[in-house]
Amino acid sequence: MEKETQPWLQAKVVYLDFEGGFYGLVTEKGSKLLPMNLAKEYKIVDTVLKIKGHKVEGIATTKQWGTLYKLADVQLIQLGKKQAPNSY
Repeated sequence: MEKETQPWLQAKVVYLDFEGGFYGLVTEKGSKLLPMNLAKEYKIVDTVLKIKGHKVEGIATTKQWGTLYKLADVQLIQLGKKQAPNSY
């Protein structure tokens, strides 16, 4: 079930090297978001984004980290410089 879109948040892209490796978002307030649809061009560690979307409930994932989040809109603030290991 989809929720109402939440207000804009600022978040930094992180790469977590467990459960096969994956990208997450950490907001300025420290919330951990597991994005369902983060575009490839933003999958660079330390990229700072302005995001809008909503939390997704009722879907299980294999990742034991963060809250599942569906992005509705993304604006680039600053592109990171470091590629994560094993990124394609």
